[in-house]
Amino acid sequence: MSLQGIASVSAVCRQTASIWLTNWKEQGLDGLIDKPRPGRPSELSVVQETEVIEMVEKTPRSLKQVLAEIEKRWNIRLSKSTLKRLCKKTGLSWKRVRKSLRSKRDDEAFSKAVEAIKIRLDQADKGELDFFYFDESGFTLEPCVPYAWQRIGEQIEVPSSKSKRLNVLGFINRACHFESHVFEGSVTSEVVIACFDKFAENITQKTVV
Repeated sequence: MSLQGIASVSAVCRQTASIWLTNWKEQGLDGLIDKPRPGRPSELSVVQETEVIEMVEKTPRSLKQVLAEIEKRWNIRLSKSTLKRLCKKTGLSWKRVRKSLRSKRDDEAFSKAVEAIKIRLDQADKGELDFFYFDESGFTLEPCVPYAWQRIGEQIEVPSSKSKRLNVLGFINRACHFESHVFEGSVTSEVVIACFDKFAENITQKTVV
């Protein structure tokens, strides 16, 4: 290829492509590897960065409190973007907080259940039984959008409408065979029992749900 052709394919200027070729001739593959680019010196020491991450983990929903604590403790004013980069560098990410009932769980009973499920899965893989997962979900035209990054003065709007909740009870096995029951109204124990009775009419071998 011509020099201009290489530049066009790589989306760089002709001069950059020329430098690549020169480095290739002089150093081979090593000549194409980007050299480290020293940036602006960090305002925090390694020890301070560790302490800052600990602050973030104590108040994970508010970086403003962390920035205020940094300025109070070390008289260093960091921007929020700098703090975000530090968080990302250490493996933190901004994501939804998960609801959990783990604190109410009986760990011993949970461990026994996990082992029992593993045995059933192994039996299912050998064809000794069929193993289904069961769950319930619901759908409405009212969207649930708790938060999003938005520009100041502007707001993201999601179309919304009042509607009845459509409930779905579903069974699915490891081969992705799916059976569902769709209805309107509350999910009661009678409804669940009726779905299981209907599901049981079609099974052809020992089945675990």
